Formats: sequence, C-alpha cells, structure tokens
Amino acid sequence: MKNMLPTLIKLVFRIKIYVFSFLTFISVSCNSVKWHTFQANNQRTGFVDRPEVRTPEIKWKTYIGIQGYLNNTIINSGDVYVGSSGNTHNQPDSLDGIYSIKKSTGKINWHFKTLTDANGVAFSKNKIYATSDDGYLRCISAGDGKEIWSIQREGELYSQPLVINNSVIIGDATGVILIIDINSGKIIKENKVASSNVRGGLSSDGENIYATFVEGVIACLDKNGNLKWKVKGEFNDQFGEDFYGIYASPTIYDNNLIVPFIRSTYYDTPAVYAYNKTNGELVWRATDNSGDTSGNVRSSVAIANGYIYYGSTYSNTLTRLNLADGILVNEYPMGKPTHPHWPSPVIANNMLYLGRHDGSFNAFDIKSNTLIWQLFIGDHNNTKQPKNKHTDWWNPQNGSVYATPSIDVDGTIYVGSGEGWLFAIRNKE
Repeated sequence: MKNMLPTLIKLVFRIKIYVFSFLTFISVSCNSVKWHTFQANNQRTGFVDRPEVRTPEIKWKTYIGIQGYLNNTIINSGDVYVGSSGNTHNQPDSLDGIYSIKKSTGKINWHFKTLTDANGVAFSKNKIYATSDDGYLRCISAGDGKEIWSIQREGELYSQPLVINNSVIIGDATGVILIIDINSGKIIKENKVASSNVRGGLSSDGENIYATFVEGVIACLDKNGNLKWKVKGEFNDQFGEDFYGIYASPTIYDNNLIVPFIRSTYYDTPAVYAYNKTNGELVWRATDNSGDTSGNVRSSVAIANGYIYYGSTYSNTLTRLNLADGILVNEYPMGKPTHPHWPSPVIANNMLYLGRHDGSFNAFDIKSNTLIWQLFIGDHNNTKQPKNKHTDWWNPQNGSVYATPSIDVDGTIYVGSGEGWLFAIRNKE
C-alpha cells in the first residue's frame, strides 16, 4: 500500500489538472462568444459569461448623434461599431451613419455617412453589415469604413442583419426575406413571406431563420430561404383591434420561439407569446396572477436560468416570466415610471443591464433579485437621477435610453443615449 501511495497522489494530481483544464476550456469557450450582432448571438438571448460591473464608472463618452432602438453596438477586437440616427430622428443630417470607435479611448476611427438614419449593424470577417432608413443594406470595411458593396430596397430597412456562414439575411419593408452573398452582395434568394416590414425581427438557431413582421406574421425559413411554416399571431382572439404589431426580434430557446408584441393599452396579461419553433404552434400565452396590468412590449427579451426578462411599459419595472409556461414571477422597480420602453436587456453572468426611457441605466443581480446600481445617462453632464418621479410619456431632457447595450470580454458595457452620447462603463479601477 505504501508503494502505491505516490502513484495515487500522482493520479489525483493529474485528475485535478484535467478537471481544471476542462473547466478553463469551458470558461474560455463561453467567454469567447463575440459580440458581433444584436444581443450577442443569433438566438437573441442577450446572455454571455462575462465579468460583472458592480462598481461602475464612465470610462469615456463620445458624441455621435441619437442612438435609437435599432442602434445596437457591436464589438470586435479594439473597436466598437454602431449606427446613429444623427441630430434628429427620421430626418437626414450630417451625423447620420455608421461609426467605428476605438474602445480604449472613445476616439472616432471613421464615420460612414448614410442618406438618413442608420439602423442595425452586424460584424463578420472584418466587414460591417448595416441597414438604414434610406433602404440600403451596405457592406463596409471594418478597417477603413469604405463601402465594399450595397443593395437598395423599396422603403426603410429596419431589420437587424443576420449573418449565417457566407450569407447575410435581412427583411425589407414589403415583407420580403432576402439572402445575400456576403462577399459579392449578390441576392441569392428572395421570398415574399408577408406584406409588412421586419422591424429588427430576425433570429436563427443555425439551421433555420425565424422572422417576425409588423402585421403579426411569424415565419420559419430554412437557410436557403425556403418557407417551412408561417402563422398569423392569434392576437385578435384576446386583443381585438388593439394589436399594433411586432417590433421585437424573436428569441430562440430550446424548442421555443419567444415573441413579444405591441398593443395600445393595459391588459391583465403580459404581451409575450411562445411558439413551437418546429411547427409554429402556440405553446403558451404569458399570464399574470397578481392582478396587475401590463402594457405592450416593443423590445426583445433576454433569457437566463429558466427565466425571461424584459422592461415593462407604463411603469418602471423589470419583468420576469417563467420560460416553461410564461407565468409572471416578479416585477422589480428601476428608474422612474414612463409610458414607452424600447431597449432590450442583456446579461453578463448574473448581472442584467437595462436602459429605461427616463434616461437611467440599471444593473440588476438576477441571482439575488437586487438592483445593484443605477447611472443616469440621459444627461451627459449629470449622472444622478432627477428627483421627479411621476410618470411621463417622454423624457423632458430628450435623453431617453432607446438602444440595447453590448458587453465586452472584460465586462465593459457600451450603450448609447437618445441625447446622442455613446458611453463606455466599466468597474472602478
């Protein structure tokens, strides 16, 4: 037995090394997810394994013009990329376009001018793919900001670009889903699926493309753009003429497709449905046994630990639903009550980040269910929340947070405001 002891010690030590190496591999693999697209991945879950910001400070801020709800930031290597709605929403001006910003300093590397407001951006193979109100999908060199190719469609392009392998997929204003070769800009496939615009609403599980249209159509196409199924949301059964549309990107989790939608007033159930991603059958409608009322949901949701998270309208709350059945679990206050809400949440490990229409930017621990910190970024000169707590339709400072943030591998958060500033927020050093 004595002679076996050194061998056993060596074996245990070797096992420890293997286990450590495996855990390190898993950690690095999770942490190596690139934030190259809206909500970090094509499933639009908004979740990454990254360091949490618990003691925030603003590293830098840069003025690039209004960042609306479609102006998500993406990250690659040393740079941040984002679209801008310029000095004025829905009007052409000199600040409209796509920006590359050095993430260490906030210095603008280049600005590609679009004819009017720029919208979603995605990154692949050192190229930026960007949509705009001017109807163009553009492929831009990430290095120098020069256009490589572009195509123009009728009407505004609101869609978040979806990159799968060597294709970029968008939806246009007429209800057409397009698959485009990322190298040449040649349209490979056009499929008219609906009759209305795609307002951001594209996601993919790698095998299929899922699209939501303003009119309430939800569709599944294969990677070649062939329609597999399509359904019209059963909103009229409960909401009659108060159904206004779908602006969100659908979120894929397991075999479900989570679809938020818009309506005009209060109801006693949250505006979120789940569909079977295989056949489009309705799995559940969100329910609320608390007796409270719920408004519309313009944003996409984030998913972590078996729960769905999103910011609620007509309130100041973060809402949490059970992923399995859509039952409302809790609502947590953050910021000042406002009627609209646009930004989607994102999650780093156990920390959820969410902007609000009152101009606040919030960090919420989803493990302890605690609001950890709040920065007011609606006014770049003042990061303290105004004392006025009454419910407003609009932020009087015009500094609402519409945009969805991104999270870097070191935990740094990049988020834009309606006032026009892009912020980098990190842990205090």
